[in-house]
Amino acid sequence: MVNNPNNIAKIVGSGNKAMLILDSKDASTSERFSGFGGSKDLTIKIRATQIGDASYHPALPVERQIKIKAPSRVAFYDERRMDSRFDDKKNAFLNKLSSQRGITGEKAIRLFDSDNYDSDGDGMSNLMERAFGGDSLFKDKRSVGPKSIRKGDGYQYLIFNKFNDTFNTEGIVYIVESSRDLRTWTPHTDSSNGPVQVGTALDLGGGMERVVFRTREKLSDNNGKSLYMRVRVKAR
Repeated sequence: MVNNPNNIAKIVGSGNKAMLILDSKDASTSERFSGFGGSKDLTIKIRATQIGDASYHPALPVERQIKIKAPSRVAFYDERRMDSRFDDKKNAFLNKLSSQRGITGEKAIRLFDSDNYDSDGDGMSNLMERAFGGDSLFKDKRSVGPKSIRKGDGYQYLIFNKFNDTFNTEGIVYIVESSRDLRTWTPHTDSSNGPVQVGTALDLGGGMERVVFRTREKLSDNNGKSLYMRVRVKAR
């Protein structure tokens, strides 16, 4: 690695088994990625060398530069346009939108690439896919969407994946809320009544982490009414 700004990448292994890992979760504290520093992208440079041996002459060094974009709405949509599944998913979306809602042309194309619409039909909007680390061209809600878990202690728990602070350059806001009646919701920012994070976040690598929240009250509190939790996301 000739140039590795802010320790964004790490080479693991050697030879044909070498791998380039971004923001490795196994890196030591001094080797961890320190963030994009306000830049929209960072460029790393890799140099491959072959010193030669009894059978081969030394080869000239080969260098390659790789530009890594900071997570953002623009980067999200640019990346998926290069996916081999993109055209098929877009055509299926446009056909469905035309038959069910009568929307066609440029308006329909804009909706396919908008945060509020669900490109792959799995029940998660493009914004939610981006916020929870999902694939907006594949039905993966069951594997990446927030999940309710039970521990048998009377509390409600919610687990989900999110960008860590270093990679959340877009400024996505995660709002965890609890409710007794599905009408009035209390956010986790309410330190007296809102949900509370349990333990520390689990580093998943690649700028994502997994967190667990629980309700501040037990189901049996407040005369045993129903107890609900949810997480909302907002893009700034």
